[in-house]
Amino acid sequence: MGGGAFYTLWLAVAIPKFRSQESPSEVVLMVLAPLITAMGYGVGTLLAERLAKQSDNGVLRACVWPLVGCVVGAAVVYPFGPMLIVFGMFVFGTAAVAVREFRSIRNRAKVD
Repeated sequence: MGGGAFYTLWLAVAIPKFRSQESPSEVVLMVLAPLITAMGYGVGTLLAERLAKQSDNGVLRACVWPLVGCVVGAAVVYPFGPMLIVFGMFVFGTAAVAVREFRSIRNRAKVD
């Protein structure tokens, strides 16, 4: 949910800029899309962990896995069209968060 919320905020800023045809800002906005979406995944993960009292990781540490997933997803889908990167970011970002969560559960099981 965090990734979707942050991506929606990115869209609210990006769509008016894309309509104004400012090419330098378009490039910057396209590069920022995976970063902002990953930050949303990280904040959502961190919030869930804090509510469950599972971890005291910081935001940056929670964002590493989703950042890799979102960047890879955007890179994989970009050749099909820049506005389609959202699908790659959501699929790969969600998969990255799932892998991170699986590893976290496995590590907690080893400690217990």
